[in-house]
Amino acid sequence: MAKISLEKRVKLKKDLIHAPLWKRVFAYFIDAIIVNLVIFPPFKPYLSITVAESNSIFETLRSALSINLSLNMILISTSIAILTVLYWALLEWRLNQSIGKLVMGLYVVAEKKAPTFTQCLTRNITKISPFVLLLDCLYLFKTKNQRYFEKLSGTNVMALKKEVL
Repeated sequence: MAKISLEKRVKLKKDLIHAPLWKRVFAYFIDAIIVNLVIFPPFKPYLSITVAESNSIFETLRSALSINLSLNMILISTSIAILTVLYWALLEWRLNQSIGKLVMGLYVVAEKKAPTFTQCLTRNITKISPFVLLLDCLYLFKTKNQRYFEKLSGTNVMALKKEVL
């Protein structure tokens, strides 16, 4: 699907409303499943620590806390976080929607122009951590239609009026 042009966005503007929360939640879960199926598998061999390889639980804990393993875990976790944020940011920048938003009929829009990569990155940076995302979403309940980092980025998630149940 091609990026929505400014002319088309102006025509659609009157047909767009803020996306219902339930659609946003389903879109997020669809995207989270895709991220788990695509991004995590290459890192899985590096994330597993088996108890069978050690003689005792204490030896397992000691090896898990070793500096070498800790640095590897930090590198792997950082790589996964970056790829996860890039999944959402790149798709929303190029297509105005992630795969989950596409399935649910949602669009990421900016005020007067197509969202920039910086805007898309800003709105999705909270997805590096479930705790940070939860804090960001709490703002959504206050405003009823916009997460805090969406407000900072100047973006909204919208749906076509005719597609909202």
